[in-house]
Amino acid sequence: MQIKGVFRAMSPRKKHMRPEPPQYTLADLERARDRVAAAERRVDNDRRNNPSRGRAGLKRARFELCAIESQLRARGLLE
Repeated sequence: MQIKGVFRAMSPRKKHMRPEPPQYTLADLERARDRVAAAERRVDNDRRNNPSRGRAGLKRARFELCAIESQLRARGLLE
């Protein structure tokens, strides 16, 4: 009998809402370009025997830069 009381006290699940995408600015674009340049320098300056070391960071930085550029173009802030 105690179990039924516990289940009645639980609230129903709430709907999960998608968060709004971030509204990027031109300052975010410059920061993203700087991050890509820094990642490229890290990959170029790495003298280890592993050619793929650091490539994930570079790929992630380029992807973020592309996303920021496409959103700014869609909003008409970038040509």
